[in-house]
Order: sequence, then structure tokens, then C-alpha cells
Amino acid sequence: MDAGSSTISKGVEILNACKGQTAIMMDSGIREGSDIACTLAAGMDFTFMGRRVLCIVSAH
Repeated sequence: MDAGSSTISKGVEILNACKGQTAIMMDSGIREGSDIACTLAAGMDFTFMGRRVLCIVSAH
């Protein structure tokens, strides 16, 4: 697991490949507010945080 790619780095790759074609949502590796800020600053459109039954959506 330590050698795997981070979720945000793969998200940026997807964002670059699909820029302007669809909304990009991130739903992994988000644990606190600073993770949401980093995700939105990277260019994602939405960030999900929380458990499956308690999902918070943050849009910019």
C-alpha cells in the first residue's frame, strides 16, 4: 500500500484527461477539511466525505 499512487494524484490525471467534458468527483482518501480544500484546489468539481449513509457534498 505504501508504494501505491495517492487518490489525489490519480484524480488529477483523470481531470487532465477529461477536462471540460464531465464533472469530476472525488470519493476516496478524504478525511478532513484540508483534504477537501486540496481536492477542490486541484480542480475537482465535487468532494464527498463521510460514511456511505452520511455523505457530505462540497461543491465549489
